[in-house]
Parts: sequence; structure tokens; C-alpha cells
Amino acid sequence: SIFKPIITSKYTYAILKNDLLICLDNISGNVVWSKNIFVDIKKKKFKNKFGKIADFKIVNSEINIYSINGYLLTFNFNNGNLISKQKISKSGIGSEVIFLDDNMMFIDRRNKLLKFN
Repeated sequence: SIFKPIITSKYTYAILKNDLLICLDNISGNVVWSKNIFVDIKKKKFKNKFGKIADFKIVNSEINIYSINGYLLTFNFNNGNLISKQKISKSGIGSEVIFLDDNMMFIDRRNKLLKFN
């Protein structure tokens, strides 16, 4: 795992070095599903644009993966299917992403605080 796994009451989610997002059953230890995070993205060059992973969280029953280049990939936490990809910061992400009072906040690579509703 390249990040500390996210552990819920039933499942553990982890991102591996080979770009796999996996879901493990906490009781049996079996793999529930495993997806390459870039497999559903049609543009082959996107992986290079995406860059390294900056953070990874479960938000509103979705898995969010943030890149240092400012991209956000959103996955269904039940099956690992890609829901959306979007660029959320032109300057990239330079800190951990936090949530406070229904707002997402982080510091970009130009040391500016960005806040999203």
C-alpha cells in the first residue's frame, strides 16, 4: 500500500504501487474487488498528467483519490467503478485534503488555501 489504508466497519480500502485500488473484507480477509484506477480512463496520456497521488479519502460514500497535479478521481466504494474525473486545482495539491463544515480545503503548490463547497 502506498497510503495508510482506510478502514470502515466492514471493509478496508487500499491503493497499491501498481495503481490498484482494492477492497478487502475485514472479517474474511478476502479481496471483494480490485480495480486499476486508470483502466476506465480513455486517454492513455492521462496517467502522466495525473501524477503522483497526494491523498485518498472516503467522502459521501465515494472513494476520492487526489493527485499532486490537482486532479480528483471519484470511485464507487461498493464496486470500485470510476464515477468521475476532474481537475480541481490548476496549481496542484500541496497538502492533505481536509473537510470542515461541509467544505473541502487544501493548500495548493503555490501555498494558497483553496476551499470548495
